[in-house]
Amino acid sequence: MGYLPYSPCLTTPTTEKQGQQNHMLHEEFTSFLPPPPPALLRQTVQKKSLNKDSTEYRQRRERNNMAVRKSRDKAKRRIQVTQQRMMQLQEENHRLQKLIGQLSQELNTPEAHPITAPSSTKG
Repeated sequence: MGYLPYSPCLTTPTTEKQGQQNHMLHEEFTSFLPPPPPALLRQTVQKKSLNKDSTEYRQRRERNNMAVRKSRDKAKRRIQVTQQRMMQLQEENHRLQKLIGQLSQELNTPEAHPITAPSSTKG
């Protein structure tokens, strides 16, 4: 079973004028569309088949293995830094929650707000 041809619009224009309008509409919005991925812009290149016993193949595998190791190490470091930051923020949050509790308690105690009668100075 073959694929159906791509049609940029859902409705089929019944007149040439409608077709021109759809084309103009498409041109108006092309500036908002992202560019095609680079893979589509490149010409297809045949992969060079390498013999698994060749030195070039071994070198490529070694470089790839090193890149993979480096990438995984970097990800581990990023996770460790994030976890350390999370611990710091949790400690700071706990400290601030405690401070909020203390300040709220001070606000709710009557001795913190002594009520004084307005002084009348008659002279």
